Amino acid sequence: MYDTGDSAQPDEPLRFSVLGPVRAWRGKECVDLGPPQQRAVLAVLLLAEGVPVSGQELIDRAWDGRAPGSAISSVRSYIHRLRSLVGASVIQTVDSGYQTRLGDGDLDLTSFRKLTALAEQAASRQDHPTVVAALREALGLWQGPALAGMHGWYADAQRVRLEALRTAAQGTYLAAELDLGAHAELVPQLTELVNGDPLNERFREMLMVALYRSGRQAAALESYLQARDLLQDALGVDPSPALQTMYQRILRADQTLLVERDRAHAGTSPAAPVNRDESIRLPHGALVAPAQLPADLATFVGREEAMKEAWRLTPDIGAEPSAAMLSVVTGMAGVGKTAFAVHWARAVADRFPDGQLYVNLRGFDSSHKPLTAKHALRALVEALGVPSHSVPEDVDALAARFRTVLSGRRVLLLLDNARDAAQVRPLLPGMPGCLTIVTSRNQLTGLIASDAAWPIRLDVLSAEEGRNFLARRIGEERVAAEPEAVEVIMEQCGRLPLALSIAAARAALRATFPLASLAEELREGWGSLDSFTDAEPGSTTDVRAVFSWSYKALTPATARLFRMLSLHPGPDISLAAAASLAGLTRPHTRQLLAELVQACLVEETAPARYASHDLLRAYARELLTATDTPKDEEAAMCRMLDYYLHSAFAAGQHMAPDRYTIRLHEPTAQVFPESFANTEEATAWFTSEQAVLMALIAQTEGRRIDEYAWRLAWSMEDFLDRRGLSSESEATQRIAMKAAARLRDPTARAYVSRGRAR
Repeated sequence: MYDTGDSAQPDEPLRFSVLGPVRAWRGKECVDLGPPQQRAVLAVLLLAEGVPVSGQELIDRAWDGRAPGSAISSVRSYIHRLRSLVGASVIQTVDSGYQTRLGDGDLDLTSFRKLTALAEQAASRQDHPTVVAALREALGLWQGPALAGMHGWYADAQRVRLEALRTAAQGTYLAAELDLGAHAELVPQLTELVNGDPLNERFREMLMVALYRSGRQAAALESYLQARDLLQDALGVDPSPALQTMYQRILRADQTLLVERDRAHAGTSPAAPVNRDESIRLPHGALVAPAQLPADLATFVGREEAMKEAWRLTPDIGAEPSAAMLSVVTGMAGVGKTAFAVHWARAVADRFPDGQLYVNLRGFDSSHKPLTAKHALRALVEALGVPSHSVPEDVDALAARFRTVLSGRRVLLLLDNARDAAQVRPLLPGMPGCLTIVTSRNQLTGLIASDAAWPIRLDVLSAEEGRNFLARRIGEERVAAEPEAVEVIMEQCGRLPLALSIAAARAALRATFPLASLAEELREGWGSLDSFTDAEPGSTTDVRAVFSWSYKALTPATARLFRMLSLHPGPDISLAAAASLAGLTRPHTRQLLAELVQACLVEETAPARYASHDLLRAYARELLTATDTPKDEEAAMCRMLDYYLHSAFAAGQHMAPDRYTIRLHEPTAQVFPESFANTEEATAWFTSEQAVLMALIAQTEGRRIDEYAWRLAWSMEDFLDRRGLSSESEATQRIAMKAAARLRDPTARAYVSRGRAR
């Protein structure tokens, strides 16, 4: 019998389901929810679980992105009808959208979540009977495939999400049943699950264990061989390390796998702790204490200031921990973040007797996707001794298990090469006494702001550290014998550890060659990365490849700005100049520069002023040549020159209001020169841009952009004279005179000559 809603009794309980067909009950009667589109609108609201859904989101999801023009009025009509069926208090209007207000137990999905959370808490206490009871009830809520009868991309995506939760709960339920010794009873169910999902290695591993404990060793081994063949045929990969390990244990008839069966046969209480998960329940001293840190570099030098900060975060031996400690080590690609983090971790390892964990998150990797939180957590809990068959599948449950295992223990965790804060956050222990060191070429401001992470930013090596670096790698005698060559090598490498490592390797392989020959090679290759590609292409010691991993993570607009910045002569660029160079508004450019700063591809050296390492500039220049057309490059160059010329001209007018003037063309579109209210503002701008303007005038000479060269020199003339910078003034005037001569412009020559005669 279906209830139309007209005879609804308000005091009867109302329940909804999405774990199967989308339905509603009032008491024992099923409510007719109307046509499919109306039912889809309700499903979208129910799946949000109380989170407001905007009208546009509701339309996109319910109509699968193919909404008619009347969709807005249709939504209102459907909402009105649904309210008449289920009550106005259930579907409420908020801001520009809608949300559901349901009580405990009114939605099967919410009940399912609560039961799985209860099971996870019980699992952390090794309370297997409670795990089994809670998950048996949770899985009993399912009445077929989720959202049965609904179609479209949104329904399909939600169905995949919900089925993943169901599969994770099934895995945890079966693992608990195995721990209670129910292996024989589980064989038929596990066999059915494996046949339905033959590539699910977790179910396969539990089937192997159940078969082995049931006295069917040959069948367990055969199941593994089937999985191996399937994985190789379907995906071209081998079984996971966990499945391979289980195969080896069964192959050698590992007696420890039979403990649960013996305990069950002996009549031990199901709630008693079992040996397979003893690593969680044993005293701290008996816990598996992993020692996963990579080797420290024997040639590590310097970083004294950074190490002082690191020691401040490290607890003393025997000190009572008060909170978890978290540090983020950042810096540009190739600056030595991993080497520093490993050196720090090795130095303080004795303060963390319960283990040192290491995970390469592969945030910036040419050959692998970033490691997911699920895979990282699984590796961490297994490293701490949790048996693989008892590891939850759900990410939240995995994170909870990880924190439970670490409770009361002192463990150091090194998370290397993180992509962003979202990748790191699920992996944080959160337990007093634990230290987490994260390295990333992104600044991870989210961790700093929300998780109280202490930032340690690494810069290039100092001159002294650079010399010591080379001495450690090629010998003190060679370095001391050719100090001038060493200075050139450091200068050409920009004192970047990765570049210095490549140069040192080349010098070590040419032990009989003077360092001066290497210095000359690097000098000849200045402005290119070709001198730093001796290593295997794409490797972690190929400067171009290492830079590319950061570049490829940028949004297209930010990548374009990175390339365009290579046109700027340096040493730094203002926000206003960068905006004109890119042909964008200042607010938009500020956002793009913030992304570059976050990626450590540029550095904000002062408020709204940005600089980049010389090798990064060379890399950006290569990308510009390979990616952008000569027309695009010329347009960007003109915008940049127009910005500086018109700004310098405006500032020069304040320096000498009565001075004869020159004519300028109108600035290019999307160029916004500076304006100045008084002489003080003009002087301040000239002072901040002096080095840039001098470099720009030299750049225009090199490119033979003569119209700009003499006009820029003329605009700076009074500022340089006022500051007594006679040598700089003479240098700019010489360039201006050559430019005027090449132009064969008598007016230009007259203006420049008059300036030189002052």
